[in-house]
Amino acid sequence: MSFLKKVTNRLLGRDVYAKAVKPAKQQVGETPKITFEQQIEAYLKDANVRASVEVLAMQAVGMGFYTTCASDYDRANEAKEIVDRFNEENEVDDLLQVTARELVATGNSVWQLFEPDKVEKVVRVPIVSFERIITNEFLGFEETPWTRENKLQLGFKQTNSYGGKLIPPERLLHFRWNPIDGSGWGVGICQALLCEYSWQEYDPNTNQIVTRTKPSLYSIKAKLDTDLIEIFEKHAGPIEAWVAESVKAAEKLEAELKKTPKYGGRLVTSGKVEIKTPPLEARSRFESYVEYLWNQICLAGLTPLPKLFTTPGFTEASARAALDVADRLVLPVQRLIKRQLEKLWRRVIVAVDPSIDPYKAAVRLNWGAPEVPELKIDHIISIANISAQSGVQYIRPEEVRKNLAKFGVELWEPEQKEAAAVPGQLTETVGKKEEVWLIKKLKE
Repeated sequence: MSFLKKVTNRLLGRDVYAKAVKPAKQQVGETPKITFEQQIEAYLKDANVRASVEVLAMQAVGMGFYTTCASDYDRANEAKEIVDRFNEENEVDDLLQVTARELVATGNSVWQLFEPDKVEKVVRVPIVSFERIITNEFLGFEETPWTRENKLQLGFKQTNSYGGKLIPPERLLHFRWNPIDGSGWGVGICQALLCEYSWQEYDPNTNQIVTRTKPSLYSIKAKLDTDLIEIFEKHAGPIEAWVAESVKAAEKLEAELKKTPKYGGRLVTSGKVEIKTPPLEARSRFESYVEYLWNQICLAGLTPLPKLFTTPGFTEASARAALDVADRLVLPVQRLIKRQLEKLWRRVIVAVDPSIDPYKAAVRLNWGAPEVPELKIDHIISIANISAQSGVQYIRPEEVRKNLAKFGVELWEPEQKEAAAVPGQLTETVGKKEEVWLIKKLKE
């Protein structure tokens, strides 16, 4: 844009809105701060990372979902049937299980719409296949004067190993959790675990400003795990000093020791031999440092439940408080998935039947299982009473007896004054008499 055009736009008030994309990212798009390959690798290889992701993901979508629709729109049930069929054919419930894990771990998950106009088939695209996202100046994918002027192609760029193509945004459904700092990508728990932290400070020795860098929590934990193994190996088999009576005896003893196996060897020798082992002095204790590091990892994982499983002495009250905190943390993930899926369902309804208004149908996602009304004994008695008085057999006498038996009512067979026409079946007259008799007995 020329200087004259910029001045003209300013004078005409055309360039007064705030942009959400930094100038450095406006032309080339944005890559994640930590590659998705590194984030998924941490999930697959580290037990603590995986535990945090699994706990939050299972709390978000593990209970499943069901759909409801508006009751004041005559075609709402048709819309719900379309959505239910779409969910069943595409196994949306299973898709959400992996989607939630990617969302918690990386902050992102992507579905592909094979036919954007029809929206009949969707599949999950591995998040590790993407390396760059190119948006407009507002982090969206709508074409604007700015994108037309800069001739930008908006969409998702895949890595070279996945073809390296730029996928148009209308063919993808992007679940993005916690996008911050003008980012087109979301942020999951793995970024806080894998990111290094750098800062500048004054060095009085050199009289200069120096940059210091703290390794990532993931690197510190990996180093600690390795050091613990080395410490165990060192103190499980400490250095020993074998003291012999003479140099000749020491040389002979050394030659024999080299022949013995590393573990379980036996040595027989003559003369006086003394074995000395350096004492193990625990002058420095590291429990508090390890506890601090473990607390930092749990905080980065956004869930206190791993600490609940590994820390002795956790009380029931502490466990309940930890569960309450975890429940609140998964609510944003649930809201994001619900909002994106309901938006997709509206497109599905219009694609199948354009005459249905998806907003009036209001097909909604509800977590968990639909509530089933609790059946009480009063309900059974009321239905039986209505059947006896109206003559319409809403419930048969044998069904009344079976249901009452489930509630623990002790029943006896009434005296039969009229035989049934067919063995094992009641005639209409006998059935009605038995029903009236049963209601009288219950009222007594």
